[in-house]
Amino acid sequence: AEVIQQATSASAFDGELMRNINQSTGKFGKQSLDVANKVCEGLAAMLKNARDYAMCACTDLENPGSDGRGGSSRPKPGWALWCLRPAVAFRPVANEALCVILTSGTLSPTDSLEGELGVAFPIKVEAPHIIPRGQLHVEASAALGDFTRAVQDSDKMPHQLGTLLLRYAPMVPGGMLVFLPRYSLISRVMDEWGRSGMLRQLEAHKTVVVEEPGAQTLQGTMDEFKASIESGKGGLFLAVYRGKVSEGLDFKDDNARAVFCVGIPFPSLGDVKVKLKREYNSHPDSRTSGMLSGGEWYQHQAFRAYNQALGRCIRHQHDYACIFLVDARFCMHNEAAHNRSMVSKWMRNFVQYFTHPQESRGTVKEFFERHRENPPAPPLRPATFSSAARAAPPAALMEVSAAGVGVGARGWGKGPVAMQLEAAADDTLVHVGNFA
Repeated sequence: AEVIQQATSASAFDGELMRNINQSTGKFGKQSLDVANKVCEGLAAMLKNARDYAMCACTDLENPGSDGRGGSSRPKPGWALWCLRPAVAFRPVANEALCVILTSGTLSPTDSLEGELGVAFPIKVEAPHIIPRGQLHVEASAALGDFTRAVQDSDKMPHQLGTLLLRYAPMVPGGMLVFLPRYSLISRVMDEWGRSGMLRQLEAHKTVVVEEPGAQTLQGTMDEFKASIESGKGGLFLAVYRGKVSEGLDFKDDNARAVFCVGIPFPSLGDVKVKLKREYNSHPDSRTSGMLSGGEWYQHQAFRAYNQALGRCIRHQHDYACIFLVDARFCMHNEAAHNRSMVSKWMRNFVQYFTHPQESRGTVKEFFERHRENPPAPPLRPATFSSAARAAPPAALMEVSAAGVGVGARGWGKGPVAMQLEAAADDTLVHVGNFA
């Protein structure tokens, strides 16, 4: 431990060795010293929180949790050091801070936050969406059955998926986003569509583009998709859960008038990190500290990724879209009520299920016709806190207006606060500070 502490100090960004590098070479050696410092800090944290870490020999550091299949063509073997509990990093921050506020539209499900972060959140706010109910259509579809791994690998799945999308493509304006669990599944679907002629039928209504692994091709794919939207034809974007498209991009207005979330994205049980985390959470010490069991954590990870994908559309208060939960486990199923309860609050109570496809098509067609004839008004200027609100005494101020949601925090004292704003990012105003 003493050696690691000395090495950490020696390799620190503001240490003497770094100053000498800056004065002499200016650049050479900086990267190596930075890597050495990160390694030392990781080892120091592991020694301090030994039970919360796992060290693993990997066949490929670029894909450390895999079983060695499907990785890069030039694997880089080495050692991986994984922290299995976020509290190791978060708890020191929470202990020093006067107040901590977490805000996100995709914190759901929230049950695991306190246990994982190692602190209690005395105040939780889970707000509804800012859009009127009529601007959102949410539907559960059993067209592909229980979308388990066996169904995903079946020969008839690509045709069934294509048939489902063809049912709505002619009536959906602009873009359609389709999320699937794996890149390999997208490749198989596209190959089968090409052989069967399904791709040609879809292309008659929408330009079909796919997300590929890595970030190199993303910009070109996005440009092609947006060009199809601007041309008036519209696009159909096949993407994966936990990818760049599902978690980091904004598809407002015509860029996403329909989102199809196919299956529930449970993490791979073959991933070493997933196995270790499930074992860690199920350990008696972890359960005593308030953490979810390994099985519960596993399910929460699936629905957190699911909610991220669902949130790609409806990005401001005048937006509108249809969202499809494509899995029989959201329909007439013994797990349906539980699964629906795991999706974000702003849509969970609006989920519909139609037994006949024609009934669904008619409802969706009427939805878009209504918005084409009477589109929502253009965005207004964001509202601000009035002078009366500034002088108000409550500990937490919440203003809900036509322009969005504003949340202010004052005088809460020491301790974290979890706040979930189930509102579109473009119209969510978060104010933190003293408004008096």
